[in-house]
Amino acid sequence: PIYETSRHTILGGEKYKSKDYSEAVECYNKAIELDNKNLRALFYRAMCFIALEKFKNTITDLSNVIDLEPQFFQAYFYRANARAQLQTFSEIKAAILDYSVVVQNNDSDGVCYFLRGYCYLLLQNDNLAFKDWAIAKNLGVATANEENWKTDY
Repeated sequence: PIYETSRHTILGGEKYKSKDYSEAVECYNKAIELDNKNLRALFYRAMCFIALEKFKNTITDLSNVIDLEPQFFQAYFYRANARAQLQTFSEIKAAILDYSVVVQNNDSDGVCYFLRGYCYLLLQNDNLAFKDWAIAKNLGVATANEENWKTDY
């Protein structure tokens, strides 16, 4: 089983790299059937789901990754992105929590501050949005310009 799990995970990786996301998902499915704690297969299947715009599946897989490895902060980041894509109040609030976990562990992640700011804006909390965008701008995220967002909003 270990050989088969590795084989399916590696094949999934090859399909992922060639942007054949549906085929990659099938390979990762087989790997996960053999080992449901295969972090690599769960994470990359979630990345495929993002590319396929299957955000609920993404959230499920990344939640499983986080349950298995709570310090895997990249999983929080991508889960937040998927949650924000669903555009519901509860998922946007959950995205803010996930982005917050990331910035608490890496306060120099300007992109994360920027995206969390966008979520705050979606919840009509302009003050927190502009605060995060100011941090993002100070960290070098060039598009975090409050004036640009005021006209788009």
